Parts: sequence; structure tokens; C-alpha cells
Amino acid sequence: MRTFSYFLGLAGLVAAALPAAAQDYPNRPVRIIVPYAVGSPLEIEARALGQFMEPRLKQPFIVENKPGAASAIGTEQVAKSAPDGYTLIYTGAALSTLPVLQKINFDPVKDFAPISIVTDFVSVLVTNKDTPANTLNEFLALAKSKPGKMNYASAGRGSILLSIEALKKSAGVDMLEVPYSGQGAYIPALMSNDVQLAMASAGSIKQNVDAGALKILVVLNPQRVAQLPGIPTSKELGYDRTITSSWNGLLAPAGTPKAILDKLANEVKAYVATDAVKQRAQTSIFIPVGSTPEEFKARIENDTRIWQSIAKDINLQPE
Repeated sequence: MRTFSYFLGLAGLVAAALPAAAQDYPNRPVRIIVPYAVGSPLEIEARALGQFMEPRLKQPFIVENKPGAASAIGTEQVAKSAPDGYTLIYTGAALSTLPVLQKINFDPVKDFAPISIVTDFVSVLVTNKDTPANTLNEFLALAKSKPGKMNYASAGRGSILLSIEALKKSAGVDMLEVPYSGQGAYIPALMSNDVQLAMASAGSIKQNVDAGALKILVVLNPQRVAQLPGIPTSKELGYDRTITSSWNGLLAPAGTPKAILDKLANEVKAYVATDAVKQRAQTSIFIPVGSTPEEFKARIENDTRIWQSIAKDINLQPE
């Protein structure tokens, strides 16, 4: 009987010790680094998530903007931070493209402990009302008939360039890239027909689509989106390599205790289940996720393999 009691007590001690890091966490303010400029959609979402967690975890969650080098500066800072759960990063799927686009001093897979995907933005390819094409196949046929005469917008070296160049290669079309500073600059250029194709988040162009100024050709997410029921995915049309990962998520430095990761992942899951997030998802066209750390890690690993393969196919070297 005493032997049974001993093992029962030992099991209780082990169970209590395992989540100790999570029980005590957080006991001081937590920083969330956003590697983009003030006012970016990522920063806005990071602040909303932090404000949700503060009263629940009884500590401030302080968002700090650390932009620069296409998000590499702030990202590297977090990669080299102490793995104690007090420095986190809220970033986007561009994390997986960094190794193929520029020379960096960290590894997006090895140097981070993913916590949770918060949302998936819906990425689409869009053209303007003056382009005589209403579907992706119609657009590609038009581009084939005018080799080198049609333009697409990019935001420089990034996932847009990789995705559209992969589409060009798969479809056998010749279009010219016109780089812009970002979506805020190239959507007006698309509407004035300076370029004929662009990638955009569906929510950001909804007003222009509803007004008839822009036309969505295809959804680049893996599955169809409930808010755009009539628009097919690029995968459905046979362009698997053009799928674009558009997650936003919370990560910690590699080595952060799993108990802390799981505790924060549960907070994200609760956050995306709120009515406020669900309502914004409908109007702004995004997908609340709230993944586990394991699911998020698998997503990053898969994205990294895809981008590396595409970069190799189009002969793009990091600079």
C-alpha cells in the first residue's frame, strides 16, 4: 500500500513540475515584436491579440515595431532573444521566403518555436475592368496572345514575385514585372491599367471589386473561401505551385518551454473564437485559425520547401 502511495505521490510531483513554467508565466511584461512599420495590418492584429491576452494573463503585452530589411531586422532580433516567453514575434508568411530572397543570419525553421497561426488572409490574383478577361484561364490566354506586352505588379523581391513567376513558368506566358513599394502603390496602378495583374488580400480590395473596378480571377489559398464562393482556387485550375501561404502568426525563440507555447496557443485559440474576430473575418475576408504549435511548425516547414523549390526553378538567388 505504501509503495502504491509513493508512486502516486511521485506521479503528482511530476505532473505538477511539468507545467510549472506555464503556471508561473507570465510574471512580467511580454514584448511582441512586429517586424513591419507602424499601421501595418500585422501590427493592428498583434495589438488586438495583445489587448485580448492582457486581462486573461494579468500582464502587459507590449507591441514593438522593428521594421527593416523586408522584416529581417526584427525577425533576427527575436531569433537571438532569450527563449523564456517574454520576447515573441507576430509576423507573416514572408518569414518562409526570407532564406531564398536575402542572406540572413537566422533559420526560420530552426531558430523559432511556432506558437499558433492566428489568421489566414485570403490572397487573390486580380485584374482591372479594362482587361478583357474574367477568369484566370482567360487572362493567361490573353497574355499568351501578347507575349511581353502585359505587366504584373510586385512589391519587389518577395512572395508575390515568387508566386507569379511560378505561374508564368507553369502557364508558359511572358509578362513583365513592375515593382512597387507595396500594395498601396500598385492597386492604383492596376486600376489605371499601368499593370494588368496583381496579387492582393481579398479584404483590402473588396470595395473596388464591389464597385466593378477590379475583378478577382482566382483564389491562391489551398481551399475555396466561403466569402468568395464562386471563385476557384489556383490548385483547382492545375497551378499547384501558385498557392500562396498568407498566414499571420505568433512565434517564440527556439528553446522556449513547450508549456509556455501551449499556454499561448490556447490564448490564440480563444481569441479567434471571439465574436469580434468572427465578424471581422466576414467583412474583411480572412480565416480565423488558432492552430497548435505542431500544426504551425509543419506549415512553416512545408512553406519553406515550396519557396526553395520555386526559387530554384526560376533561378532566383538570395541577395
